[in-house]
Amino acid sequence: MGRPSKSAGNWLTTYSDFITLMMIFFIVLYQLTPGIKRKRFEMIIGAFQGKESVFKGESVIPRRVMSIRKQRAKNWEKLKKYVEKNNLSNQVQVDLIPGGIRIILGEGLTFKSGSAGILDKAKFVLNEISKRIDTYIGTGIKEIDIDGYTDDVPIAPDNKEFHSNWELGAARATAVLEYITMHTTIPEKKFMASTYGKYHPLYSNETKKGRQKNRRVEIYVRYNDTQSNKGKLFRIKKRIDK
Repeated sequence: MGRPSKSAGNWLTTYSDFITLMMIFFIVLYQLTPGIKRKRFEMIIGAFQGKESVFKGESVIPRRVMSIRKQRAKNWEKLKKYVEKNNLSNQVQVDLIPGGIRIILGEGLTFKSGSAGILDKAKFVLNEISKRIDTYIGTGIKEIDIDGYTDDVPIAPDNKEFHSNWELGAARATAVLEYITMHTTIPEKKFMASTYGKYHPLYSNETKKGRQKNRRVEIYVRYNDTQSNKGKLFRIKKRIDK
């Protein structure tokens, strides 16, 4: 959860430049390669115009869906700008993932050590997250998964509230879930909370800094995308591999 560069919020521009360069590359490749079929070349170029199946030559991502995804990306870009403007990049990370958004909240912003009570300073960020979640775009939200993580240090014996890192991770995930449900109009049935305890760390637990970064809550917002062609539901990978 390192501090991103000043250009981290400009990923949309970088992505667009990448797509443009790739298209130019294929055009040049076509010009320099004798015997290539023009129809196949047009299929390849079509991949940069919203067609995901190059060899079949058919559009599996309708333009409407592509437009919705771009709108969603712009919606979450506002959260990134809020994080950067308030110098919270070392505590809040916003990532575009297949099918939605992942938000990582550091313990230093959200909770006191060994506690699941949300700090006042975290509520401003959670309010902004709730606002972004509550912005319906296209087919809406499929699910919101909130996961709690800890480091590998055992809970202190004098902690009367929690007996294990499993309990602490669960309580933190639930606390964030309950706060967001209170500040959005999304049906509660779309939410879920999980605990991973000390498992699946992002950094090594051998250092103090690594343990601190492993104590976190991750929020996954996943969207529904429908495909009008053939009336089938277009599904993106449901979850990134932990």
